[in-house]
Amino acid sequence: HAEIHYDFYAEQSRLSPTEKKFLDGSTPSYGLWSATLTGEIFSNFSWNVEILNATDVAYAHHLSLARALDFNQAGRQIRAGLSLKF
Repeated sequence: HAEIHYDFYAEQSRLSPTEKKFLDGSTPSYGLWSATLTGEIFSNFSWNVEILNATDVAYAHHLSLARALDFNQAGRQIRAGLSLKF
């Protein structure tokens, strides 16, 4: 099974009084591409691989005060896993 996701986040310009003290204006818009592959090895044993933020976009959540320190969210992430159901 394969999935491709695109999430778009519009510019956010409304700031709370606290945010106005620490942040330099609005949060710019950004888009994130992600993909997931899953498969079954046996009836109760499966695998998955996912890539989050595949294009390695630098972004920060609007409500994150970490933006005041110029910290962005995680860049590209690649995850893999196995699942055994019993």
